[in-house]
Amino acid sequence: MIPTFEFSKNVVGFLIDSDVNSKLIEEIHAAINDRLQENETINLFIEIKPGNNISFSALIKDLKFKTQHASRFKKIAVVTDIHWFQNAMEIKDLIMNAEVKGFEHIYRLKAMNWIAE
Repeated sequence: MIPTFEFSKNVVGFLIDSDVNSKLIEEIHAAINDRLQENETINLFIEIKPGNNISFSALIKDLKFKTQHASRFKKIAVVTDIHWFQNAMEIKDLIMNAEVKGFEHIYRLKAMNWIAE
């Protein structure tokens, strides 16, 4: 099971210290679905530790999931040094009602403060 934490009832966070593949994305989505059963909307914090990569198939699965649940997210913060993934998060901002921001690891605390507002 992927490690999660929460700032409050409607804020859930994931700390990812491995490559992100389709199996891991499915685990994350299951945990998000559990939280969505408890809350109308949530804020999502995802931190991908340095040195880990994201597969294209995982990105597509995640995009599909987030699009299907677009109205259920208020904010999404992604902390990663993978610049192309940060750019992909900005694209999600165009197709979702949620505010989506990418942060580099040096701005991790800023991301935590933003998602908890």
